[in-house]
Amino acid sequence: MKTKRCIYCNKEFILSAPNYDRQKICNSNVCMKKYHKEYHNIWSNKPEIKLKTKERMKKYNETYLKNQEVIDRRKKYAIKYQKEYYKIPEVRKRLIAQQKEYMQTPRGKKIHLQCSRKRRATQNNVVHVFTIKEWEDKVEKTNGVCPMCCNMFDDGIHYLTMDHIFPISKANEEFKKTGIKREYNIVDVAPLCKSCNSSKCDKVLKPKGLYTSDSLKY
Repeated sequence: MKTKRCIYCNKEFILSAPNYDRQKICNSNVCMKKYHKEYHNIWSNKPEIKLKTKERMKKYNETYLKNQEVIDRRKKYAIKYQKEYYKIPEVRKRLIAQQKEYMQTPRGKKIHLQCSRKRRATQNNVVHVFTIKEWEDKVEKTNGVCPMCCNMFDDGIHYLTMDHIFPISKANEEFKKTGIKREYNIVDVAPLCKSCNSSKCDKVLKPKGLYTSDSLKY
């Protein structure tokens, strides 16, 4: 593995790819932000650099794309290098720490929820035909109040979870018998608190039984 010294923090780092000989900075967020800020200022102030870079990349792509043997050889070498690179304990620790830090952000939590719902729907052979925006609008209308127990929570709408009025476990059993995936519209799901969602289990409750207050109907 090739190593270099960062031009900002002067720490030794491992190159993230074998052909990154011109890499000048480490993978820390502080150094990367500094470099991109300086690079952007140079780039925006010198339009002639853009033209030269476009011409150089155009010539490179023309010669590179025509030679399929070079493409295959570089891909194999890059894949082999990446596998060895991600096996390094320092790299794995840094990536895991970055991932944990990102998952604590609002955007990270939102993406994690979306991925878990999509994975659960795939495992149970069901299809969600509503959009994320429709679900978010439905959750916002509750104002953090569970429609089933009418309790308000400190976490607000973030504490409410997606409940399928017709349980997806039974939908999976139907799929095994008929081979047809059940589709869920926005009216087929409801935002419930975690305790109500778990206590409901695999019971089939109609929407009228879920909403105990007229003000919470939506």
